[in-house]
Order: sequence, then C-alpha cells, then structure tokens
Amino acid sequence: MEVYASDGTLTTGLNSYFAVFINSDYMEATSAASANYIGFGNAGANINRESFSLPGTTGEYLYTGTYGSTRTFSDRGGIEIVYGDLTLKLDELDLDPLGELQGTISASVTNRTRAGLAGAANLGELPRIVLAEVRFNTATGVWENAAATTSDPDGDVRSTGTYEGLIGGPVGEEVGGYSIIEGTADIQILEYEVVTYDIDTTILLADGVTTATITTTSTVTGLANIEDGALQNAIDARVNVADAFGAGVNGVLQADVPAGAYNQNTRTEFRELSTSYSAREIGVFVGEQVFDPAFP
Repeated sequence: MEVYASDGTLTTGLNSYFAVFINSDYMEATSAASANYIGFGNAGANINRESFSLPGTTGEYLYTGTYGSTRTFSDRGGIEIVYGDLTLKLDELDLDPLGELQGTISASVTNRTRAGLAGAANLGELPRIVLAEVRFNTATGVWENAAATTSDPDGDVRSTGTYEGLIGGPVGEEVGGYSIIEGTADIQILEYEVVTYDIDTTILLADGVTTATITTTSTVTGLANIEDGALQNAIDARVNVADAFGAGVNGVLQADVPAGAYNQNTRTEFRELSTSYSAREIGVFVGEQVFDPAFP
C-alpha cells in the first residue's frame, strides 16, 4: 500500500488531500480525504478491475490481502491513515443455485493500525472490522450494501457502516472493495492502582504529656490527582492516555501511597474512556486467492 499527498497551491487548490493506493495484478483501489475540514469533509473511494471471471473449480475460496483507509473526524480537522490485513471467504455454492445471487462473501479486517501524517508515531490499534455475509451476483461478481461493524472491548457495537466489492482476474483470483464506517473515534481502557493501607498517627492527649497512636485505614488511587477534564482532553487529542499521565509498571497509573503506610492491599481497576466526537473511515481492500488446508 502506498500513501500520497496532493499539492495544495494557489493554482491547484488550498485543501491538501491524502490518498491510500493499493495496486495488484488485476485490481486498483484508492481512498482519499482531506485533513482541512472541520468535520468529515469531502472524501471517497474507487475500485477498478481489469477482468472478471468466477473461480469455478472447488466452490470455496480464501483470499488474503491489504486494507488501507483515510480516517477523518466529526467536529475537527485532522486525518489518520489506517493499515490493516484482509481475510475474505468466498463460497460459490451457497444460496439459490438456480438464480443469479448464488454465492456468498464474508470477511474481516484485522491488525488495524493508525498513524498520523509526516512520520507521526503509531497512534495505536483499532478493533477489527467484521464484514458480514452477503450474496454476490454470479453474472457480474459484484456484491453491494453489506453490513460492516466494529465493537469496543466490552463487545458493544462501536462503528457501523457498509461495504461493497467485486471479484476480479481471469479466473477470479482477486477480490477488491471498499467500506465506510462511522463511530466513536477512540476508546481506551485506562488501568490504575487502588491501594488500601493503614497508617499510624501519634497524637498528644489532653494532659499534654501522654501520647496515643491512632491507626487509620485509607484508600488512594492512581487517578487521585487527575481531573476528569484532563483525561477527556487527552483522549480527545488521540494520544495514549496512560503515557500522557506517566503510567508506571505495565502501563498502570500507580497510586501515591504516603511514607509509613503498611498493610497495603493493591488492586488494579479499569476505566473506559471515549472521545467526545466520531470518526468516519473510508477504507479499501484488495486480496489474492490463497490455498489454506484448514479452509473450508
């Protein structure tokens, strides 16, 4: 996959556009968008094939390949480029064997890694896209208006949309398509310590001579000195929140336990953070037929 940027000048236009381009023997796929809109802005995708025929031998086929997308945001500028891996299953023998809608397609996009522009650091992984089963037209090798979804760590739906595509190549050896999904731009699970401890305090009694020791049990958390607004601002900036606040061992925000504490009981708790705005991701994919003994 290659990434391109347009030239924005006084004669070619002031908005810079960015595009991902995937090229294979029989397919070309492009997704393009701009970082200059306050909102999703103008964007689109295009898929072309050189030739078409169904595979037409065993009936069931596996394709693997490349996914790339442009990702923009609902109420702010900016753009991310997303990289991923495609796995697609094609079955020519399912459904309505006497009609045109004979076969089915189902797929997923995994290892979705997003990056900023100009060599920005890796911004972290995104959940897999599930491309739901859809029938394709055996006369044209095209499928349309199929469901595409992603889910958050709890299994709740995070993004929804559609995908379409086509089969290509002289013997159906390639597939290509595009997807458009919208949903929460970023969700992160923040890990933090919660520490319960005892601490002794010496007090002077009323006679001014005698002292006594009072033992107090207290609880402190790794979020004790961090305001909710600061956490929200961090995830809205699409940075790693734990890194932004100096996470300790294994990325856990460690609680600030005072000197002299004893009988400490430490546990790790989790807090889900999500952006206050949405992302729209326009992705394209191209896959080549592979032989896998584990499939079908």
